Amino acid sequence: MKYKISELANIHKMTPKGIHYYEKLGLIQPPKKDSGFREYRLEDAHAVYWTRYLRSLGFSLEEISDISHAEDFVKTQLHYDERITDLEQEIANKLKLLELVKRQRATLNKVEEYEGKYEVTTRPALYRFATFTSGEKHMSKDTYKLEQLGNEISPFCVGSLLYKSDDMLKLLGMGADAIPTYIGLCITAEDMEQMFETKIQGIGFLPPAKCLYTIVRGPVDPIDDCQRIKPALNHIKSNGLEICGDAVTRMFAQRQVKESIVRWDELWIPVK
Repeated sequence: MKYKISELANIHKMTPKGIHYYEKLGLIQPPKKDSGFREYRLEDAHAVYWTRYLRSLGFSLEEISDISHAEDFVKTQLHYDERITDLEQEIANKLKLLELVKRQRATLNKVEEYEGKYEVTTRPALYRFATFTSGEKHMSKDTYKLEQLGNEISPFCVGSLLYKSDDMLKLLGMGADAIPTYIGLCITAEDMEQMFETKIQGIGFLPPAKCLYTIVRGPVDPIDDCQRIKPALNHIKSNGLEICGDAVTRMFAQRQVKESIVRWDELWIPVK
């Protein structure tokens, strides 16, 4: 059985360039005819098939070349062991991602139940990356690095706003249009502790706390729009509760509404 390069490429849904690359790696070694053209044999076709098979198992072409030229199975077994380890880690990461997607989906279910409505509950333990405040125009080098770290562990780390207790009390008394807003990222303590064995400098820990819980929405810009949080503060005041700590949010949705980008956050305000 003889093959032209175009025939061999088409059988395996490759390009002739891909076949030539296999030759360069020594995965196939077709003899050259006197005319200079290569003649692909059944042996070459089978080598392409086996290379494609190993690629489907996730081995790189370099690893496949190493396996193909090994003198015994010792090196091949080592490559398979490494692949098993990689796959086990990939599966573990996918399971974590699946759990996160399920949590996000469950939070979306809460919008109708909690937007504009309130419940006193326990806030989960969180880690928070403080990046900059609504009044700042530029990040410092340290907060820039934290922002980069937060993006590296996305999607487990999401947008978070923080409102200081003193500023919330002032807002209740003064009726301002804006409130100082501390912009950052947050991640659940469970996710954080699974990803990092040691504490990361500059990241604050928020232990579980009794809080007023609700879901809020507001514009991305201006981020310090007090209407995002003021209804919850009015609810606290009218129900005889007292603010006893800084409020924090966890963003879970964003979409275009008319000409503005609007974000939805879970909001926790410590109360007693």
